[in-house]
Amino acid sequence: GLGIPLQVYRIDAARGRGESLEAAARRARYAALAAMLDAGEVVLTAHHRRDQAETLMLQLLRGAGPAGLAAMPECAPLGPGRLVRPLLSVDPHDLRAYLRARGIEWSEDASNADVRFDRNYLRHVIFPTLAARWPGVERTLARAAAHQADSAEIAAALAEIDLAGARGPVPGTLAVEALERLSSARARNLLRTWLSECALPSAGARHLEDILEQALAARVDAEPLVNWPGAEVRRYARLLYASPPLPLHDASTAMAWNPDEPLELPLGRLDAQVCAGQGLRVERCRGARLEVRFRRGGERLRPAGSRHSTALKKLLQAREVPPWLRDRIPLIHVDGELAAVAGLCVAHDYAAHDSEAGWVVQWTGWPAPAD
Repeated sequence: GLGIPLQVYRIDAARGRGESLEAAARRARYAALAAMLDAGEVVLTAHHRRDQAETLMLQLLRGAGPAGLAAMPECAPLGPGRLVRPLLSVDPHDLRAYLRARGIEWSEDASNADVRFDRNYLRHVIFPTLAARWPGVERTLARAAAHQADSAEIAAALAEIDLAGARGPVPGTLAVEALERLSSARARNLLRTWLSECALPSAGARHLEDILEQALAARVDAEPLVNWPGAEVRRYARLLYASPPLPLHDASTAMAWNPDEPLELPLGRLDAQVCAGQGLRVERCRGARLEVRFRRGGERLRPAGSRHSTALKKLLQAREVPPWLRDRIPLIHVDGELAAVAGLCVAHDYAAHDSEAGWVVQWTGWPAPAD
């Protein structure tokens, strides 16, 4: 009637492990909206005060912290644009009265009456009972969500301060000593922010406690592991590492390698940049068979700048490569001979010198500390 174009999209609301249908549909819906946006564009939704109260109650029943109890923000990033909820403070009764007074029709989703869904059960069963005793319950809960949003903002700012002083020498790691200096509450707050920065699923209270109790209290030579769906936290020496679950590993795998193109590996990716006087000498490898293999035991090489060959096992230990990555680190072979260890060293006979062109090989599976 207004001449506004309409596009209808069908989305896949397949549930992840432990995910409700409501959560899966919401995730898929916002992903579809985000994909439609260009930079600077805004999606407006009609969430109102009751929606905010319901969201807070659902988060409370899930045992959420301040970030969850803050419920829905009025403005948030969405893909390259923004998601804005301008009606969060509006009473739904006032909203409907406004529409009726102006003869504006709206559509009701039939599923909104189905009390098998948690939100609908709250809306049709729980909230009427609460409102009969506490008439202002929706306004009160929405106000409580605003207080929690303030607390979450303060906690996030404190976590950024603590995180700045807790970063380890290996990118993406945390120094155990820094965590040990914090109170338990601040350490948990820091861990939540760190895991979010690593783009990993959030950890529950039990997993956070396990990290603090197992990973921090472990012996220096221990290798504790705390995991939950989609994430793993390990300790090696005095650092904490976080990552998605490690893929299955086959040490017998061998892959042809063209340094001019990225190579996707079971864990991470291999890239090579041409630099003068660094890396794997291009001329030495021209016309040779280049392969990526993995450690099987007994490998040796003489690193550039060293007078003697050394066992690869000792080299990886000396460079403090975490034990769970030592069998997965890519080994570059030239005509069957070990010529380089990705991101760590090049064998003496294959190293570029002075102005010679060389491939500097990097592996994203482990961001090695800077020399």
